[in-house]
Amino acid sequence: MTGPSTWRWWHLLEFYEVKRGARHLTHRLTLDDHGFYVGRTRDYDPAADYTAAVAREYLNQIHSPAGRWLVAAWRLDDTGRKKAHRLCEVQFHWCGVAPETASRALPQKS
Repeated sequence: MTGPSTWRWWHLLEFYEVKRGARHLTHRLTLDDHGFYVGRTRDYDPAADYTAAVAREYLNQIHSPAGRWLVAAWRLDDTGRKKAHRLCEVQFHWCGVAPETASRALPQKS
C-alpha cells in the first residue's frame, strides 16, 4: 500500500427541530462517508434512508429529547467546507432517549 486513500466523501447533515411549523437549525454534523450511495440503482436512491439512519443514531448519541425533526443532507466540495449539492431532506418524529438508556451511556463518577 502506498499511503492513505485520497478518496473523500464529505457530507453535511443539518438538523432542524420543527416547532409549531418553524424550522430551527440546532446541529450540524460533517462526515466523510460514502454510505449515501451504497446500493444505489436506477430505481433506488438510498440517500434518504441512510440520512434517516445516521440522523437517528446521532440524536440518540446526543440524548436529544423527543420532537419533530427535518434533516438536510448535503454533498460537500473536495475541501469539505462548501455545500456542492443537496442530496435529500428527511422529516421524522424522534421518540427521544429513554432516561435509563441515557444514564447508562454516561460515564459513571467514582
